[in-house]
Amino acid sequence: MCAGSGVPGDPEPLLTLADLAAFKPVTPVADSLPHGGGLEHRPIAFTAVGTEQHVVAGTLLDRPADVRFTPALARWDFGDGASDSLDGPAAEHAYDERGTYTVQLAVDFTAEYSFNGSNWIPVAGTVVATAAPYEIRVFEVSTRLVRGTCDEYPSDPGC
Repeated sequence: MCAGSGVPGDPEPLLTLADLAAFKPVTPVADSLPHGGGLEHRPIAFTAVGTEQHVVAGTLLDRPADVRFTPALARWDFGDGASDSLDGPAAEHAYDERGTYTVQLAVDFTAEYSFNGSNWIPVAGTVVATAAPYEIRVFEVSTRLVRGTCDEYPSDPGC
């Protein structure tokens, strides 16, 4: 931390993530479409709900302050050995086998602070918020009344 007395006209102090420890970003929630399930070999869309930019008010250095959290990276672990890191809240993944998988999501947020409506001052580094584990069931695909499997004829009805 560097100088800043809080006296009008003095420069604002430069803070670190440790100084902002009392301020927490929202906890993201993992979700999918379709919700809670999907078909093997077919993409499932995942999204990180609650990862919009947001402001948390509180007290910092005995002064009223706001901390603004902005999502920077969503890190997905799909539970089958695959993972992805994206700068947006959405991901897509296809499972090779039926089964139940536990999806893990962690979102890295950048932080900025402001005293009494002053300009936003960025803080080096990121704060990680972790979602509760999300369980998804993947079902086997089988077709009927077609000339073969979807692997053989992917453009046939039902594939």
